[in-house]
Amino acid sequence: MAAVKTSIDAEQAMFRRVGEYIANSGYQLATINGIKDSKPRIFLDGGGSGFGILKESETESKHGVISRFLRGKERKHVANLFFESKDHNADKNNWVMVAYGEKHFEEIGSLANKISSEFNVNMSVKTFRHERREDFDPQVTF
Repeated sequence: MAAVKTSIDAEQAMFRRVGEYIANSGYQLATINGIKDSKPRIFLDGGGSGFGILKESETESKHGVISRFLRGKERKHVANLFFESKDHNADKNNWVMVAYGEKHFEEIGSLANKISSEFNVNMSVKTFRHERREDFDPQVTF
């Protein structure tokens, strides 16, 4: 039993290092649904593991100046990284990065290549045609 726990602990440590690498590359970590979370849950409901990747939005807010002030910086959910997922054919030997929107594919592909080299893992990149919603980094809490 101790060997299994040690294996899981080592996996979690690796996933956290990958998360730190992504954060140090200019992105923010999120839940798989794109909700900002500085320490996102790695293990997903229904099995599997992974987390979302957010990037500060480059476009002007659609919500107006006051709303932007109250809600904070807009962030775009640009990708998910799956360490294990039956739906995305990811497993501990073959991770999958999913880019949301074709305009993010090249950038996310580059990030995936860097992660693959840095952590010596196989990784494939897929794209979904549709972009995900924006999330907000709240600066004011009520």
